[in-house]
Amino acid sequence: MSKRHSEILDILSRRGYAAIEELAATFNVTPQTLRRDLQDLSDRGFLRRHHGGASANLSTVNADYDLRHVETASEKAAIARVAAQLVTPGSSLFLTPGTTVDALAKAIAERRPRGLRVVTNSTAAASILDKCPDISILITGGHWLGQNRAMGGMHAAAFIEN
Repeated sequence: MSKRHSEILDILSRRGYAAIEELAATFNVTPQTLRRDLQDLSDRGFLRRHHGGASANLSTVNADYDLRHVETASEKAAIARVAAQLVTPGSSLFLTPGTTVDALAKAIAERRPRGLRVVTNSTAAASILDKCPDISILITGGHWLGQNRAMGGMHAAAFIEN
């Protein structure tokens, strides 16, 4: 497996979904090259292809969520504090599932930006942000992925694409 293929799978395992344009920019390759990479990985059963991107294969196993939540917690909180400062009132965000994103949701909730719109497939992030009445939260549908406290699969991907 090529280094780029491994890195693509790593991104998908952490985030759940990635768009072709984003991956092409990340690896400094054309979208056509990325489509071929994704098709090859899909043909080999490593990921699921969708119009405009790819998602992690649902059989991918993550470490236990509660364990991931405490691993490098202080580093995640530091990253989250810096990232939360970039969130301006009235902006829109898409939050993917993950324990670092949970830390970001907490940092955003502490700042309480007015008029923020959050689209997410992370039920954990939605629950954290729910404590802020000035934040609008839209959650994707899909299959419940308990190990990630998130929604996933074709329905979630279709929701995101549209």
